[in-house]
Amino acid sequence: MASFDQVYTHKGWFGICPVWLADIDTDCPAVWPRYGLQFLLGASELLYGGMIWLLTAMNPDAEPLFPIVITGELRRPKVIRHD
Repeated sequence: MASFDQVYTHKGWFGICPVWLADIDTDCPAVWPRYGLQFLLGASELLYGGMIWLLTAMNPDAEPLFPIVITGELRRPKVIRHD
């Protein structure tokens, strides 16, 4: 698999995890945990995934959304190489 560079331009929160965000004007923005807090990103995914599963089980017509909050733009974009 090829590696690629992702340019993160904004910061924010995904549930309880602070994140960097890229491609925020698309349907699927890139999200990367700040400060090496991958375990918080996993915990947020687990928590909200369970809530969405329960919501759609009770109401099949519900449109689930993940809670991504954009708090600002980075002064300098952060480039991370993903392998």
